[in-house]
Amino acid sequence: MLKSTHRIRYSAKIGETRPIQVNSMGKALMSLLTPDERRATVAKLSFEMH
Repeated sequence: MLKSTHRIRYSAKIGETRPIQVNSMGKALMSLLTPDERRATVAKLSFEMH
């Protein structure tokens, strides 16, 4: 992690989607899955730099 003196702001537009693994809400939802469900979900993901 890099420390910065600058603030970061992100605003989503209506209808905009982001991959489940790149945002806090997606990670929170994945934490509720069983280990088998989580493995199956992760296996379907494509990992790209964002």
